Amino acid sequence: MNLVTIQFTAKVWVYPGKGGWHFLTLSLAASKEVRSIVQGVTGSWGMIPISVEIGNTRWRTSIFSEKNSPKYVLPLKADVRKKEKILANQKVRAWITIEL
Repeated sequence: MNLVTIQFTAKVWVYPGKGGWHFLTLSLAASKEVRSIVQGVTGSWGMIPISVEIGNTRWRTSIFSEKNSPKYVLPLKADVRKKEKILANQKVRAWITIEL
């Protein structure tokens, strides 16, 4: 198994719909790196299973393509935001690891 880790910093944003989901959008450079790694390996709806590390918290989730954009988005679960004291519009450094 190959592990590829990509680090990026992004500002937390809130989806303006029901549920108030919080996300990070990967930078264009990080998104291009992801795309080059997973060519032809993506799951349903272009979701890519990953593990994430922010601060002292590590969890498994998926990133997916942002609508009408070459970038990927990473959902931030409420319990992670609470543990790491993450707020909307805050800049956050994250490490994502893709298992191939």
